[in-house]
Amino acid sequence: MLSSPRSSSRKPPGHYFSEEFAAHQRPGVSTIALIPDKGAETGAIVAAAKEVVGEHGSVVSGDGRAELQPEYIEHKRFLGVQLISAMAILGLFTTVFVVASMLVLSTGMRRREIGLLRTIGASPKQVRRMILGEAAMVGLAGSIVGCVAGVVASPMLLSILKGLDVTPPGMRIDVAAWPLLVACVIGIGVSVIGAWAAGRKAAKVAPIEALLDSRSANQGMGRGRWIAGLSVLGLGVVLAVGTATSTADNRINMAIFASMTLIVAAALLAPVFVGPVGRILTAPFQRGGKAAPVLVRAELVANPRRAASLVAR
Repeated sequence: MLSSPRSSSRKPPGHYFSEEFAAHQRPGVSTIALIPDKGAETGAIVAAAKEVVGEHGSVVSGDGRAELQPEYIEHKRFLGVQLISAMAILGLFTTVFVVASMLVLSTGMRRREIGLLRTIGASPKQVRRMILGEAAMVGLAGSIVGCVAGVVASPMLLSILKGLDVTPPGMRIDVAAWPLLVACVIGIGVSVIGAWAAGRKAAKVAPIEALLDSRSANQGMGRGRWIAGLSVLGLGVVLAVGTATSTADNRINMAIFASMTLIVAAALLAPVFVGPVGRILTAPFQRGGKAAPVLVRAELVANPRRAASLVAR
């Protein structure tokens, strides 16, 4: 509340300052907004405003108006985008990881079937296309269901973001067709990428596999898997340390990336630990004389890679 020295002696409650002090605190209007009529040409309005303002100010329009928004709104928008991006990255990672492990396990259980297809003349390229086609169909169905669920759950997500105070003022939900189409394309592409390893493995099945029992998976891990597992584990440790030392705004993304990296490392190195852990966990139950613990123990020891695929899922 401002008042000049010549104002009336009877003043309502409040704080009063002299005109000189108030002039230094509030030198004048710093921003003027022009709201054009519907159908007006923005370029002409900007050009006319620049002629009026001259060198005493600057005229911004379009995306340049973001320079005028308060810093707290920009920070809220940054936090909201960061949270939504983290959720999207986590969803993509989960899709690739689940689809890849599911198809690798399914391919391992269908070796005789694939071997029979190879016996009747199916080429490795045809087998690979079959696996990738299955993944594309699964990705399409999952994308459609996910888009419907996302549209239905978007009001709840908006209320959660508002509850976390990470939404700028006036944020609303607009349902458009192109984001849903992009999501479907990404879902199919991610599923196909996840099935690439399974398709490559299925293409190597020889026709003789149709005449053999399921091949024992009790083999040591290859050098490539050892190198990949230890490398990813080291990267996960580095990201975990970075999570503890990063700023508060970047800590969420760092933590998610560290978690995903450590999960991949655990899946790659799981066959090393499945056998010993299985022996330890089933040892107390063997004394009861029941067959179930013996069978579980034998399966974990004989097929650690299959058990590792189940754990990864």
